[in-house]
Amino acid sequence: MLRRLPIRLKLLLLAGVPVLGALILATLISRDAQRRAQSAAALGSIEDLARLSAHMSKLVQELQFERSELALRLGTKTTDTDELQKRFDNDKYSRSYYPGAPIPHQENILLENVRVLYDAPTDFLQVRTPIDVVSIANSSLRNNHIVFSSNKAMTDYGPTRMNMTGCIFAEPGTLQLLINRVPGKKITFKTAGSLELSDNFSAVVVEGSGNVTVESDLMGLHK
Repeated sequence: MLRRLPIRLKLLLLAGVPVLGALILATLISRDAQRRAQSAAALGSIEDLARLSAHMSKLVQELQFERSELALRLGTKTTDTDELQKRFDNDKYSRSYYPGAPIPHQENILLENVRVLYDAPTDFLQVRTPIDVVSIANSSLRNNHIVFSSNKAMTDYGPTRMNMTGCIFAEPGTLQLLINRVPGKKITFKTAGSLELSDNFSAVVVEGSGNVTVESDLMGLHK
């Protein structure tokens, strides 16, 4: 059958097939080059990757050191030492927050039906990060405090609204219910439907160097 084809057509077929193959190969190579260029642009320059790798390695080392040190302190029952608190709260990687990164904000924390069974004077709640609203409902406190404190890693802890509804207070004397240790911290503190088990109970708010607005039905705070 090919013998019957004109010589011009035969020459065209002989020349066209390789050219067509070359065009297809060139197209594939071009597309591969474009994909590689897009991948490289997405990853950034070699210098950027090197800097990112160095930061990640440093962070991993810090986290490994923190885990090892905490395990050691737990083994020796000394987790409340000043060195450990300084390491975890005031270090460069303060609780996974890196300076210059967007400040994390917690939102709408709710504690409900919490009952304190022990008499040791300890903190019922510690707030060390920015948070907009904290609500405590239908809970029973003894001589336990709510403490706002700073780990000195963040520059802005933002305002916080705290609401306590239907809570029971069993302290037979004066209770420092809310303690603020964050300079410039703004707190709106409200209580409603509270039950005081002792006639001698009196609540106190320690404002510190912040600004605490109180609306409360508790003895000592009620105006």
